[in-house]
Amino acid sequence: MTLFLGITISCSTNEEGTLDCSGFTLDVKNWTNNYNAWASQDGGEQPITYQWSNGSTDDTIGGQDGALTVGTYTVNATDGRGCTVTGSITIEHQLGIIESEVTCIGSYSAIITSDVTEIAGNAIIEKGVCFSTSSNPTINHTKVIANNVGLDFNSKLSSLALATKYYVRGYVINQGGISYSEEVNFTTQSSPSPFTIGQEYQGGIIAYINCDGLSGYIIYDDGVFDTYSWIRAKEICENNTFNGYSDWYLPNIIQLQQMYKNLHQTNIFKFETGATIYDNYWSSSEIYDSSACGDRKPYYLDFDNGNVERLEACYHLNFMPVRNF
Repeated sequence: MTLFLGITISCSTNEEGTLDCSGFTLDVKNWTNNYNAWASQDGGEQPITYQWSNGSTDDTIGGQDGALTVGTYTVNATDGRGCTVTGSITIEHQLGIIESEVTCIGSYSAIITSDVTEIAGNAIIEKGVCFSTSSNPTINHTKVIANNVGLDFNSKLSSLALATKYYVRGYVINQGGISYSEEVNFTTQSSPSPFTIGQEYQGGIIAYINCDGLSGYIIYDDGVFDTYSWIRAKEICENNTFNGYSDWYLPNIIQLQQMYKNLHQTNIFKFETGATIYDNYWSSSEIYDSSACGDRKPYYLDFDNGNVERLEACYHLNFMPVRNF
């Protein structure tokens, strides 16, 4: 028995003497992720057999998705001559990786956008952001947990103080423990927003205010349009001047949902409702469908209940022009 490159090599003998097994090597490494392993031999004569410490006789363990638990796994590879090499690998939990940045700053709130790098085989237990008025915040300070399924998420920090500097770090917890993003910081605005939902402003009423408190969009509130096809509704919004402004457009489905919440449900502005499909409101959001009338199936919103559906573009529905401020 000899040692070669840190790998144990056993050689059998035949009638002509001891075999030279020095060219037979074994490399043990992760396969598709950190929770499986692959034993790759070189220089051995076929057939090659494998024997792992967990009982497996394949050249890989843990499966393609990665099912190994933390620990050290040893494997013996034996070739057709009877030479045996031994290797091992230690499986350890890997910490998650997260990056965060400040994407909007207001008077009393801010939006933090984060991106988590998935560690295959190591499920995320919790993710979010933590913040403080002191540097290097941890989850023991104030935190906002993200409950979305995906790896990218936005976190809204609320109830902040005016003209105050905050420090923020994204965090992710998995079986390996907790890891933090690089620290970012921001200072809230020094005065409250001059705008409120429902305020008359620049040709309509304010339906939504962005987190900076200084921008958003308004709806046209001066009269009710007839119902039109989706294409015609877009054209009317984009090619006309209402209340002295010519930059109107058909809102997307997210904006319609914001109108439903901010205006309709609060009775600030009541949208048309009714029992027929024609009482719903077109959005600009759509999907291409060559089998549909007009080759489109746009999304619409039912202001009776806030439900979102799709419909062929030739139907005549209500619509609401909006413009940014």
